Amino acid sequence: MADIYGATALTGGGATALDSIDGADLSDGDAATVITDAGVYWYHLNATSAATENSPFRIAPDSNAGDKRWHLVGTTAFIGATLSLTSDFSLSAASGVSIQWANEDEDVGGWFSSGANTRLTVPEGVTRVQVFGSALGQSETDQFVLKIEKNGVNFTGNEVDTSGSEVISIATRPVTVVEDDYFTLWAYSTEARDITASDETYFAIQAVGFA
Repeated sequence: MADIYGATALTGGGATALDSIDGADLSDGDAATVITDAGVYWYHLNATSAATENSPFRIAPDSNAGDKRWHLVGTTAFIGATLSLTSDFSLSAASGVSIQWANEDEDVGGWFSSGANTRLTVPEGVTRVQVFGSALGQSETDQFVLKIEKNGVNFTGNEVDTSGSEVISIATRPVTVVEDDYFTLWAYSTEARDITASDETYFAIQAVGFA
């Protein structure tokens, strides 16, 4: 019979942290609920996981872990990332390009790397996401297109175009993903224009499924 544990922190080894529970006492299928200021997290224990620890998705006991890992299966907390610009991003005429992002306004789970600054990349443990993009493009009459791409390819229903000085906002349905899938926000304009660094220009992702 599986045991159910409670904790008030994910890691840190304190008396009420999930990782403080001795692995020697844990069995496959045990469950845990962790209540923190950020939200509630639900875990199950996979006794043969051997995954690299990556909180909050995979958590290893501090003692006698072996291959045992807590796997996140649900949460009320925000897990995802939001990116923005520090300066306007220029589009050349009739040339589509993935927007390069400068700021991690929020990154819970390790989705963004400055070495791949066009991408939001899915970490291990996430099975479904929603992706959001918005851009303010300054111009008067030319066509302006914005779309979300997955692994460098467009997918149905995730492209919007308009004209003039406009804000385009776009969002995906919940999308099934695996580790290392990535998303980019692609923009195109028939004439040269700047995408303005403002609160109206951002790229964001939120995890909505876990395993």
